[in-house]
Amino acid sequence: LERLRADLARASAIMSDALKQRPNDPDLHHELGALLLRNGQVRQGLHWLGQALEIDRQHRPTRDTLAAYYDKIGQPQLAAEYRRKFP
Repeated sequence: LERLRADLARASAIMSDALKQRPNDPDLHHELGALLLRNGQVRQGLHWLGQALEIDRQHRPTRDTLAAYYDKIGQPQLAAEYRRKFP
């Protein structure tokens, strides 16, 4: 419960302040996407991770998060694609 509260507070801070100040920062988009995925908001999480890749196609943390997500849901081909696109 504490982690959920902390995640929600951080997600709110990113959306209300940080993204306004640094809208083209792939790290912020990645962090928000990863928080949302971790808390079961898959569609929104994938959206923000996709935004991070639009800013930086080689953003390693985002590619790693997507690879882990696709491994977790049983789609190893997609996971491998994110791992090998930009070695």
